[in-house]
Amino acid sequence: MIVKMEKKSEIISPKEAILMKVGFHGIEELDAIIERKQLEIRQTGFAFWGYGGTLCHPLLAIQPFINSLFSQREKVEVLFVVTSSPFHSKGTDVSEFSIDGVNWQDMPKGIRVSSSKFALVITGLEKIDGLIDASCYEIAFGPSKGKPLASYFRGRVDKAVITLCDRRADIQTIIPVAFRATLVSPHAILVR
Repeated sequence: MIVKMEKKSEIISPKEAILMKVGFHGIEELDAIIERKQLEIRQTGFAFWGYGGTLCHPLLAIQPFINSLFSQREKVEVLFVVTSSPFHSKGTDVSEFSIDGVNWQDMPKGIRVSSSKFALVITGLEKIDGLIDASCYEIAFGPSKGKPLASYFRGRVDKAVITLCDRRADIQTIIPVAFRATLVSPHAILVR
C-alpha cells in the first residue's frame, strides 16, 4: 500500500511585510492576473500590483514605512491572501503613475494596471502554500499602529503593514498565504 504524504504548509515569519487580500478583479480571474504579472516581471523586471481603498496609501503609509526601515532591512515581502470577495468593474486601464503625487509619467511599456488608485511595485511573484501566525504580528504604521493583526485583519479590512511583535495575542489566528512577492523601489505609487 502506498501512502501519499500531503505537502506541509510553510510557516512564514518575516520581520515586516505588507499583507494584502487578493482575488477576482474587474473582469479578470486571479489566476489570469497572477500569470500576467509574472509575465510583466519576466519582461521588465517588475510589475505594478494595483489596489484601492483607504488603507496602505503609497505616500502616507507604504513609502514612509519602507523609508523608516532602509537602514535596517533590504527586503520587504508582500504576502497575498486569497479572498472570495470579488471586485467587479469594467476594468478601465490606468495610463499614468506618480511616485510623489505631483509628477506624473506614462505607464511603462508592458505594464498594465486597471481599476486602481494605487500600486505596489513588486518582483519575484510566486505561488506558495504558506501560513502566517497573525497572533505574532501587529500593525506597523499609521493610525492603527500597535494594534494586534489578529483583531485588525478581518472583515472588510483587506491590507496591512505588519511587523513582528514581542507580545503574542491571546488567540492564535493562522492566515493562509497563497502568493508572495518582494517590494522594489519606489515600492508604492499612485496611478490614474
